[in-house]
This record gives sequence, C-alpha cells and structure tokens, in this order.
Amino acid sequence: MIFFLFALVILCVYQVTIYQKPAFCRDYLSKDNTMCVRGLFVLLIIASHFKQYVELSGRFDKAYRSFSNYLAQTVVVMFLFYSGYGIYEAVKAKGSSYIQAFPRKRILPTWVHFAAAILCFAAVNLCFGVHHGVRQTLLALTGWTSFGNSNWYMFAVFFLYFATWISFSCFSRSHAAALTAVTACSCLYVLLLYGRRDSYWYSTIFCYAAGMWYSYWKERIERFLFEREHAYYAALILAAFSVLFIRPYIAVLPVLYACWSVLFALMVVLVSMKISVHNPILHWFGDYTFEIYILQRIPMRILQQFHLERYPYLFFFLVLLTVPPIAWLFRKLLRVVDRSVLRL
Repeated sequence: MIFFLFALVILCVYQVTIYQKPAFCRDYLSKDNTMCVRGLFVLLIIASHFKQYVELSGRFDKAYRSFSNYLAQTVVVMFLFYSGYGIYEAVKAKGSSYIQAFPRKRILPTWVHFAAAILCFAAVNLCFGVHHGVRQTLLALTGWTSFGNSNWYMFAVFFLYFATWISFSCFSRSHAAALTAVTACSCLYVLLLYGRRDSYWYSTIFCYAAGMWYSYWKERIERFLFEREHAYYAALILAAFSVLFIRPYIAVLPVLYACWSVLFALMVVLVSMKISVHNPILHWFGDYTFEIYILQRIPMRILQQFHLERYPYLFFFLVLLTVPPIAWLFRKLLRVVDRSVLRL
C-alpha cells in the first residue's frame, strides 16, 4: 500500500501551482480549488475502509498503516469544513430565501440521494440472502444503523443541516447568534452520543461549525494574512506544530480530538493559500465525492463474498477499478430522480 501513497503524491504534484512570495492563491476556497483536496481525501477514505476488509501485513504495508492510523478521522474533516463554509457563503449571498428553501433544496435532496444508496445496499444484501426488518430499514434511512454502508457521517450531516436551518430561522437577524447556535447544537450532538456511540461519530463534528465561522471572519483573516506574509507563515507553523503536538493525546479527551480536527482543517486551508492542486484525476474524484463515499463499500462487500480479501492488492485494485463507474452511473440515476421526483 506504500505504492498507493506514492501514487497520491504524484497526483498532487502533477499540475500543482506554488505561489511564490508575496503572492497568494486568492480563490483557495473556490469550488474548483477545493475539488482536488476533496479528491485526495476521498481516495484516502476508500483506502481506509478497504483495510477493514483485508489484513495488510506485507512489508510494503507498514508505512501505510502507520500513516492511516495517524490521520485517523481527519480524512473527513475537510468535507465537514467545506460544507459549513459553503453553506454560510450561500447564506451571505442569498439571505433568508436560502434558509427558507433549505429543507426542500438541501436537506430533502441529500436524504433522497442517501435513501437511493440504501436501496442499492439492500438489493445487494438481498442477493446474498440478507434480509432487513422494517425497524432496521427505517433507522438505516436516518444513518443511525447500517446495511453495510458507511452511515455515521450521513447521520451527522443530517443533524447539522437541521441545526443550521433551525438556528438561522430563529436568529435570522444575527448571523453571529445563528453560528453560535449551530456550535451549541454541535456540543449537544456530542453530549447525546458520548458513551452511546464510538468516538468517530462525534470527534470531527465541530469542523462544520469551524467552516462557518471561517466564512464569517474570512475577510478579516485574509486581510491580516495576505498583507503580512510573516503572519501567514507564523500561523501555518503554529497550526502544523499544534497538530503534531496534540496528536499523541487525542485519545485522552474528546475535546482534544475535536481541537486536533479543527486545527488540521485550518492547516490544510493555510497550505491551500500557497499551494493549489489542479490534477484532473483528483478533480474527478472530488466531484463525485458523495457517490464514491456512499457506494464504495458495495464492491468491497461483493468482493468479500468471493473471498478475495485473501489477495489484498487485487482486492484494492478491483475496488479502484469498479468504484468510478458505479459512482458515475449512480449520479445519472440521481439526476433522473432530481428531475422527475424532486423537480429540481
């Protein structure tokens, strides 16, 4: 698997832009610039989930296992951060009309797309003789339980979306109050799930609110960093040092894990101010993040049924080979659903 990491490095380096002093990438948080970052992390997520199905004990696997264990849940933090940032950017641009339409245009489509994926998993399970009861099905449609799919992230997203809608509906005249409410809801989420679910269900949840707060303070942050390059490098070094320093202690307290996750997201944001990746492969994977994330376990589930986990590298190669066309076909299906059912 060390070769997989080498391949990712090559993809990142190919067509990369490094902004020399005193220039900055001014649109570092644009959709196009964040797409490759998403692509990089969704590939890391595929690899992280893949190793749950196989035993990586080869001599070329040790470095990857150490790297993957070090990153832990930070492979998802940028998705939460970018989501929070993007939603608040839309709130600033469109105002109350965006919040009023949020349930119909954001929450409902996301849930319908997720439900379509759940049906795909149910169909695969049925082919292998696995049946699900009504209660389990209803809970699976919320993300609380699973049909073999990755579910905790979607459950968290649904909670955060509802928290966003309620917070901005209640505090429509004060965005600072609304963002404080979203942050408070994130705290409530942690309290409700602490001890009831594994820590990965809530350890990165604050990255969503962090993305919103970054959008709120964005102009001031950029003015401060872009006009004082020494301040930028000081912030980058501080963020990187904090990530390295806190990492050994994140298992001690959930609050340390939460801080580490947010600091990791901020470090990536700071790096993207100077380094912009434009690799077409990473861009494609970033564009299909949802479809890849939600369906990646289907080929893994099928390959496991044929006992191909005994051949880890073949297993991983087949996953990488089959996930893109599955994601592409699923998006085609979702577009039909959006037009015919949701009228979007």
